[in-house]
Amino acid sequence: MNNDILLISALDSYNSGQYKDTISKCRLAIQNQERADAWCLTGMALRKLGRSHDAVNAYRLALLIDPDYTSASSNLINLQNDLLNGIRADAYSIHVAMLALYEKESGLVVQTGVFKGLKFHKGFFHGKLQMLFGTYESQLTQWMHDVVKRAYSTIINVGCGEGLYAVGLAKTIPNSRVFAFDTHEGARANCQWLSDTNGTTDRVTVLGECSPQQLEELLSKQDADALVLIDCEGCEYELLDPALVPSLANCDILVECHDSSFQPPKPIAKTLEERFFSTHSVIRTDSGPRDPCMVPFLDNFPELAWWLSINESRDHFQTWFYFTKRQ
Repeated sequence: MNNDILLISALDSYNSGQYKDTISKCRLAIQNQERADAWCLTGMALRKLGRSHDAVNAYRLALLIDPDYTSASSNLINLQNDLLNGIRADAYSIHVAMLALYEKESGLVVQTGVFKGLKFHKGFFHGKLQMLFGTYESQLTQWMHDVVKRAYSTIINVGCGEGLYAVGLAKTIPNSRVFAFDTHEGARANCQWLSDTNGTTDRVTVLGECSPQQLEELLSKQDADALVLIDCEGCEYELLDPALVPSLANCDILVECHDSSFQPPKPIAKTLEERFFSTHSVIRTDSGPRDPCMVPFLDNFPELAWWLSINESRDHFQTWFYFTKRQ
């Protein structure tokens, strides 16, 4: 039986759900001649049988034979996404379990880092375990030390989430006044709870959506140095526009860019760099490795648990800027 007939028969077996028979026929075809389509169909059948790692290898062999074989590459991408979703589910389960163990041993208090001593509430939200470890967004650690050293009198935090930065900075900079904005009601409630629990109620004001007009109104009233801290899933493109908010020229800005989740006319990171290059010193940092050895709590757990525990499960490469106004 020639290879074309074998592969037609193998495809019929696949379409009828006979995946082991599909693999056997593809192997016969491959013994006669290495073919990308035979390896790809083998991978598809292996995946149906739950043998994901073997399927990856089959798609890899197909692409070694024909790098432009689109069926193999698209199947490989889909399989990779499924595997990543499985890892995310495992990471989530480990985060929940670790959080329970951490709470039992250390309570819900940040143990290390700039916000050491900050008290969190019960319940689970994204990033909470890493916040308690002191490893959350560790790329910003040195910048946060600088922020504390500068002791801004006013901090405007747009996209405050559960309040790590809004309340953490209010607690660490005793004379600061913080305005914390978030569009999500649950996040605002958590931020308010965090502020009340950590004794900053009189200096942290929790608000809803922030418009360019509101931002300009707040900044224009400041006599001393102010910091704008933004993590708002793409709205930084509009908010951080000196044409709409002229007072941005007189304050410092720390922003997380979201090019991957928002499609403005131009890339956000590049646009912001261009907007503030003439008025501010520009420092950039990007997604990078985290060090589980910074967390003594993890010492007695398997190494895989270390890495899953400090992983923040971000979907995309991240960029941050710290713009400090020129003197």
